[in-house]
Parts: sequence; C-alpha cells; structure tokens
Amino acid sequence: MKIKTQTLITTALILASSIASAGLYRWVDDNGEVHFSDKVPVAASKKAHTKIDKSGITQKELDPAAKIALQNELELLAQEEEAQDKIDKALREKRAEKYKQDQHLLTTYENKQEIMHYFENKIKMLKGNSEILSAHKKRLQKRIERLQVQNSVKKENELKVVNIRQSIDQYEKALSDNNKELLSLKSDFETNLLRYIELTQ
Repeated sequence: MKIKTQTLITTALILASSIASAGLYRWVDDNGEVHFSDKVPVAASKKAHTKIDKSGITQKELDPAAKIALQNELELLAQEEEAQDKIDKALREKRAEKYKQDQHLLTTYENKQEIMHYFENKIKMLKGNSEILSAHKKRLQKRIERLQVQNSVKKENELKVVNIRQSIDQYEKALSDNNKELLSLKSDFETNLLRYIELTQ
C-alpha cells in the first residue's frame, strides 16, 4: 500500500512538473467557475483567458474580443494613413502643376502688355469667327425659307432642305463651341494677367 501511495505521488509530481513546464491557462466558464489547464477548450478560447508560466506568474491576458478590436483599430488607422497619403500626393501634384504654370507664364511674356496684346488678338479672332458662322447660318435659314414658300415643293427641293438643315446644325455646333472657347479665353486672360502681376510685383 505504501508503494502504491508513493507511486501515485511520484506520478502526480511528474504530471505537475510537466504541466508547470508547459504553462497553464486560467479561464472562467459561463457559471463563474475558475478552471486551470494546459489547454484551453474551444468555447473558452473565444473568451478572455489568462496564460500563467511555470512559476505561477501571469504572462499575458488573452482576450480575443480585445484582439479583434485592436486589429480593427489598426486597420482603420492604416486606411486613414492611406487616405491622408493620397491627399498629400494630390496637394504635391497640384503645387507642382501650379509652379509649372507660373514658370510658363513668366518665360512666355516679358510684361503684362504682352499678355493683354496676345489675348486681345485671340479674343478678336474668336469674335470674328462667331460673326462669320452666324452669317452663314442666317444665309442658310433664308435659303430654306425661299424653298418653302414655293407652292409645290419638288422632291429635289425637299432633299435640299434636309441637307441645308444638317449644315445649319453643324454651324450651330461650331458657333456654340466657338462661344465656349471665347468665354474660356476671357477667363484665362483675367486669371493669367492677375497671376502675372502677383508674380512680378
């Protein structure tokens, strides 16, 4: 009997030593009971549990929920940093483009009078284009009117009217594009002139 007792004690000591060397995990189940083991059950691993070393000292608290929250926070920070990097890159590109435009402005014109002369000539040319396009459009509209006042419109006249209307549509588009370019040019003229004055003052 004494030998059996010693054997049991020895076996228990060996097991205890093995568990201690591997470390223990401590967790609390749903009923509030505290458990110790060298392995954590699957159900308990999803909740907060503690790892204890062989000296009985707590090594770290293991909380899956906190780990997930930390990972989410780190991902959010990474996304924010990426977004900020994109903003910074866009700002750098914008400043670089602005610098390039300023250098072009300074190297193209010697003074503000040259800017005024250049843009005034282009504006005058576009206004002339508008007048020419408008005149052609009116001429074609009058031609259609003459064809339509005839008592009997012949087949060839009907085809002429269709072709003339197509030409009028083309003139209208060209006139619209020309007027848009004219407005854009006037805006560029004001912007470039003011910027040149700022750079040379």
